[in-house]
Amino acid sequence: MAAITVEKYVHLIPAVRHSPKHYLWSSYDADADVLYVNFKKPSRADDSELTDDDVIIRYEQGQVIGLTILNASHRFPESTEEIIGANDSSKLRPVGIDRGLTIPLSFFDPLPDDLLNAF
Repeated sequence: MAAITVEKYVHLIPAVRHSPKHYLWSSYDADADVLYVNFKKPSRADDSELTDDDVIIRYEQGQVIGLTILNASHRFPESTEEIIGANDSSKLRPVGIDRGLTIPLSFFDPLPDDLLNAF
């Protein structure tokens, strides 16, 4: 099983929360050093613009559907080992810590209105 440091990915939460429709897909092309960020799938860009800081904003019918971030590694130069925690096993969660825990299907039921109103 691959080891990752979850804390690095938690920083994505604000980006997802503020993205259109709260969806975000991304992929990184190491050969081209390009990060692709998509807010809609499937998407078909019908227009785009290149910003001064080498980001291509992609549009579909006037709505932003994604970003193409050029020279991505120069923006956040930390190494892959730091992101996935390859050299620091002290931050890994023990495997099977919650073994035997059963979550009832009722866990996924909507909360009662009185509880929701308390927030």
